[in-house]
Amino acid sequence: MTTRAATCAIVASVMLTVLSSPSLAGDLKPVAEFVRPAYVAMTLTMLCARDDPWFLTDSSGPRGNPIQYAEHVKNEAIMSLSKADALTVLKKAAEDARHEAQREFHKVVPTQDYRYSQIAGWCRSYVLKFVRNVIKTHDLDHSLRMRHLDRDKRRLGLKSQ
Repeated sequence: MTTRAATCAIVASVMLTVLSSPSLAGDLKPVAEFVRPAYVAMTLTMLCARDDPWFLTDSSGPRGNPIQYAEHVKNEAIMSLSKADALTVLKKAAEDARHEAQREFHKVVPTQDYRYSQIAGWCRSYVLKFVRNVIKTHDLDHSLRMRHLDRDKRRLGLKSQ
């Protein structure tokens, strides 16, 4: 399987999981919120990469492309969670990310009538800046973000690592 095919398979898996998302227990919202920005970046990247194969490379950071970052963040978030809690967290994060990505897309393309140049310009400006910011924030504030995640898990009575 090619890297692009594997990447698409991961994205498809996450997005399919979202479709049957139940309501999230209020307690797990901080953990889902930890994942959400990376999932928004991944969703917007996949949208832009459909028509611009270089977008995935151009939006990459030191740890890889935005899809690899989303996988990394997901793994950090669900570490030590039960399978049921992990699934709930990931469904909520993916659902919120999908809604946020749709809202941002509809700001640029409010109707079904649009030109490719509108989307390409948006991808190369807003989306690229957003994705790079998510990656930069994750990398620069990593230890602080992990301490906050561990604190949130402890408050929930979840084992922290």
